[in-house]
Amino acid sequence: MSASAIAAADEASQALLVPAQHSRSISAGVRAVDVTAVDRTGGSNEGDEGDTPGVPPPIAEHCPLGNCMGADLSGVDLSGANLRSLNLRGADLAGANLAGANLSRADLRDASLVAAILDGATLNQADLTGAVLGSTAASTGQVAVNNSASLRGASLRGATLKRVRANGVDLSQADLGDVNLKGAELHDADLRRATLRKARARKAQLNRAQMQRLNLQGAALTRVKLNKAVLSRSNLNGAKLSHSSLNQVNLSRSNLSRATLAHCSLTNANVSRSNLNGAKLSHSNLSQVNLSRSNLKRATLARASLREANLRRADLREANLAHADLQHINIAGIQGADTVLEFVARGNFTAFPIANKT
Repeated sequence: MSASAIAAADEASQALLVPAQHSRSISAGVRAVDVTAVDRTGGSNEGDEGDTPGVPPPIAEHCPLGNCMGADLSGVDLSGANLRSLNLRGADLAGANLAGANLSRADLRDASLVAAILDGATLNQADLTGAVLGSTAASTGQVAVNNSASLRGASLRGATLKRVRANGVDLSQADLGDVNLKGAELHDADLRRATLRKARARKAQLNRAQMQRLNLQGAALTRVKLNKAVLSRSNLNGAKLSHSSLNQVNLSRSNLSRATLAHCSLTNANVSRSNLNGAKLSHSNLSQVNLSRSNLKRATLARASLREANLRRADLREANLAHADLQHINIAGIQGADTVLEFVARGNFTAFPIANKT
């Protein structure tokens, strides 16, 4: 083939690259995939360590000159395929069957995976920056179940996972910075050591999720559900979690300085040895919460319920406890006892039988 012909073909393949935000919606004519017939022999959790494979037979016909950038793979059955390290940047994989497929280290930047089937798929260390996995203006409602998929160490910075349902998904060490997780369902997910810095996750559900050492700095997580989730040693500096449910959550040894937790429910939560300097907890239910040895200096607890809370050896200096419910709290050895007594003297509290347990 002449050099001019090759250049023309390459230019045509580059023209297929379109932003995922503008990918077309899935038409009603896309063929259904029989999930019971999925062949998973081509994928593995870790992936092969050999050379980058060429374009595999299942998609070769859709990739001009072996280039899958911007390729139309919508509705294609790629179950069990080995797509490791493949360049699928800007590809349309909407409605594709990727169950059990190996996409480790694949380039999926700006790709559309709306309603794709990812059950058991491996996307470890894949680059999904700007990709769309959730619902868009052209696809409303919750997307297909992505249970048991592994995206360990993957980059999803700026990706759209709106209303994705991926219970039990492995996102450990993944980069989810500035991601859109609005309305996503990630119960029992593994997010250990992941980054969700400045992520948007309004109304997301992450009950029982494993989120140790998570970076949520500056994230917007209003009205989320984190009941029984584990976020110990996590960074929530400046995070916004107002009107959220965090009952029995483990936030021990975490940084919650300047975090907004107003109107939240944290009953029986473990927030011991944590930094809540300047945190906003007004109108929140902190009944039986463990705040022992925590830094609550300058924290706002106005009208919060602290019934039977454990504040042993906590730092409450300059905290705002106006009209807080302080019934049966344990303040043995606290710093800032004068602050507490000041509110008591002004009658600026709701009841005050204190248990000074040692």
